Amino acid sequence: MKKPRRMQRIEQKRMRLQILEMVCLMREDYEKAKEDVKNRVKENEAPDIRDGMLDERREWIRKHREDTGKLPKDVKGFYKKDQLEKPLTEEEKEKEEAEKAEKKKKKKEKKKDKKKDKKGKKKKTEEEDPLKKIDFIKSSVLIPAIENEVQKYSENWEKKDETENFLQKYDAEMIKNLVRPDVESSIQDEVDKLIEMELENLQNLISKKKKKKKKSKKKKSKKKGKKKRKPLPGENKIAKRESKNLLSELVEQGIAKKLQVTSIKDFAGEYNYLGSVMDNWRVRENAPDPSLAQIRQIISEYSILPMGSEFVKKRAVYDGKAIKSMLFFGGAGTGKTMMVRAIAHETASLLLDISPHAIDGKADDVLVATVMKVAKDFQPAIIYMDECELIFPAKKGKKKKKKGGDAGGSSKKSAARIKKTLVKYKKQFVKDNTRIMFIGCTTAPEDASKVDIKTFFDKKLYFPCPDYTNRRLIWRRMIEHYAGPNTIKPDFPLSILADISEGYSSGSIKQACEKVLTEQRIKSLRNRPITISEFIGPLSLTQHVDQDTYQKYKDFYHEWSGDKEMVKKMQQAENPEAEDDKKKGAKGGKGKKKKQNQQLKLLTYTLN
Repeated sequence: MKKPRRMQRIEQKRMRLQILEMVCLMREDYEKAKEDVKNRVKENEAPDIRDGMLDERREWIRKHREDTGKLPKDVKGFYKKDQLEKPLTEEEKEKEEAEKAEKKKKKKEKKKDKKKDKKGKKKKTEEEDPLKKIDFIKSSVLIPAIENEVQKYSENWEKKDETENFLQKYDAEMIKNLVRPDVESSIQDEVDKLIEMELENLQNLISKKKKKKKKSKKKKSKKKGKKKRKPLPGENKIAKRESKNLLSELVEQGIAKKLQVTSIKDFAGEYNYLGSVMDNWRVRENAPDPSLAQIRQIISEYSILPMGSEFVKKRAVYDGKAIKSMLFFGGAGTGKTMMVRAIAHETASLLLDISPHAIDGKADDVLVATVMKVAKDFQPAIIYMDECELIFPAKKGKKKKKKGGDAGGSSKKSAARIKKTLVKYKKQFVKDNTRIMFIGCTTAPEDASKVDIKTFFDKKLYFPCPDYTNRRLIWRRMIEHYAGPNTIKPDFPLSILADISEGYSSGSIKQACEKVLTEQRIKSLRNRPITISEFIGPLSLTQHVDQDTYQKYKDFYHEWSGDKEMVKKMQQAENPEAEDDKKKGAKGGKGKKKKQNQQLKLLTYTLN
């Protein structure tokens, strides 16, 4: 039975409603997907789009400046660049001329036809070909639009397989292509603002440079009259000589030396964990000495790393200047020379010894010039000065010189001659990038000029005698080094030996171990173990740093490190009244002396 028409209409309406619901749902899904895809494009592609836009506009600025010699005023010129007419090629010019000639011919023919029609010489016939009228019919406006739609279909839909897409869901790639222009337009505004700021900065820089050029032009005339750098002392005499020949001469003279291989690890020592006490200025005068591990760390940072690498040397700047020289001072046997050997070994440096005993009778400007030239050509290089207090001697009075006489002989005088030339070469010849290090060692810093040492040496390091923990460690290492491992038994009183040896350097401990642990004594260790009494005698014969010399080293350390001045300033800030009383007392004392002198003068005058 056929359904009545009313039922058919109801079913048709239901179908339409269902289709409308489906369309609405699909529309909502499409809008949501569009927003999601837009956000994804912003997250993933926005940085690349921004970089591409910036590169395009910067390239346009560069080309504009190359062509015109000026910077563009605004970013608007970037969008107008495509509107400007490009210069035509020769072929295009020929085509244009031919087209113009044809148009002129057609105009002439039309004029002739009009004249003939007016006179009635020529009549239209019914037999004329109707296809000739097609030339005068203009092409329709709809044709390019249809062609555009056909092209879109062929690009997007012709090769697309929609067999599985039964519900006709959206295509993510097509949504991306739709959304991307919106994202680009939002980014375009940000990019234009950035480019405008860059243009302003560039214009400001160019204007500043122009002002500087005007000033420099005035100064150039004055600079042209200046003379070149004067040659350093002894530089002209060796200018034509090769550095290889100069190096061979220094080897023959005993100045260029090959030292014993020593590692920085051989400088044994541990950290002093009470060093944080030094932060308190009240305890700074009686603070503990720098630990051996701290010295090892400072030398590796300030000397070994910059000398071993050009990259580090260029960037190793401390307090605005590069470190070119270091001073090691302390008692004999504390490891100063050992550390110089370690620096030379770790950095594979050439060592040039200009100590007073090495250059006795040879010290002059030519020797310093040869040493500096060889050091610069064979970098890295260390210029070593032992007993540097003789090169930078303290100024003494004439009376003291007469009483003391010439204690050091001619070596002292010859060593002091090279002081001025060394200072000149350090300032002018050695630059911040050159890997040359001046290292001086001294056991008598009180004999050196404080002013010269402060100005010449950039870093001063105090090598103290080892403390209790380090003495214990050094005793163990030295005994095991000479007698072999596991020679010290658990019941051996190593702590007593470390306590007894207070004030003795690590070199003194080494000498004592060398004297005690001979080959014969090592052979008899199984039958007769080591005792403390064996080390006391040889240790007492070595050099010992007494309390007076230790206090001298400590005073110099506090003065050169700047701790002394800092303590004074902190004391002045804390007790300003006490210092005012001192000044008043000093002034009062001077006033009393003046009064006494005046009274004495009056008495002598009355007696006379």
